[in-house]
Amino acid sequence: MTKFTSTWAVVVSVIILLGLKVYNPLPLQTLELKTFDLYQKFGNNYESKSLVMLDISDEALNKQGQWPWKRDIRSYYHQCIQESVPFSIFERCICSQR
Repeated sequence: MTKFTSTWAVVVSVIILLGLKVYNPLPLQTLELKTFDLYQKFGNNYESKSLVMLDISDEALNKQGQWPWKRDIRSYYHQCIQESVPFSIFERCICSQR
């Protein structure tokens, strides 16, 4: 009898967990996002020599003009970065103008 009961407990638990995964209620989404935030806060920070992030700041926008820049300007920066042979290049731009 206990084997039958434990089997049903497992089946019911799996069904409930699958239902929560499919339904994805707001409290579960909030918990998931807060968990990801904690991973970012307490994770290991290290400098990578194979990844490059191109940070496009307000100073760069004042110097080069409004975003998006012309292709020749962007290709110039990418060529300068390619000399260090990175694995990936990320462009980060925060545009506050509309």
